[in-house]
Amino acid sequence: MVKYYPGFHIIRNHKDFPTALFAVPKNYKLVAAPLFELYDNSQGYGPIISSLPQALCRC
Repeated sequence: MVKYYPGFHIIRNHKDFPTALFAVPKNYKLVAAPLFELYDNSQGYGPIISSLPQALCRC
């Protein structure tokens, strides 16, 4: 027999979770793009952003 422990999100109130702000300057454009779209797409996102998937996969 295994005891059941409810998940953390069930036993705590949603107001107890810490919150954080994500600030972006008004002159910047925030784009949510999947990593596979960034890969080798320097025309759309520039050379630095398009190399981000390669930088993340290196150990």
